[in-house]
Amino acid sequence: MNTGVDLVDVGEVADALEHSGERYLRRIHRAEELTGHDGHSPARRAQHFAGRFAAKEAVFKALHYPSDRALPWTDIQIISTPGGWPGVVLHDRARGWATSQGISQVELSITHDRTMAMAFAVAV
Repeated sequence: MNTGVDLVDVGEVADALEHSGERYLRRIHRAEELTGHDGHSPARRAQHFAGRFAAKEAVFKALHYPSDRALPWTDIQIISTPGGWPGVVLHDRARGWATSQGISQVELSITHDRTMAMAFAVAV
C-alpha cells in the first residue's frame, strides 16, 4: 500500500485559467474531465480544477512512479463515480506502471475551500 497527498493553491489555478485557459486545461486533463463545468463561476471552476490537479499529484505520488521519468498528466484521469465520489482511471504509462507494481486499485479523497485544494490517494 502506498499513499500520496498534495495541496494546491486555488489562486494559482485561477491565474493559469485566466492567462492560459483551455491550453492549460488540455495539457493536464483528458477531454472527458473538461465537460460539465462551463456554467460554473470562475472561482468555482478554479476550485474544481485545483482539486482535480491535487488529485492527479496525489495519485502520481501514491503510484511511486519514478520522478525522473515523464508521465503525462492525462494518463491519470479523475472521474466522478455514480455516487458522486471521486475515482481514478489510469491510462497508458500510468496503467502499465501500476500493473508492474502490483497496484490494482487507487482510492482518492479531494477537499477544497476558497483558497486551497487538497487530495489524498491510496494505491493498493
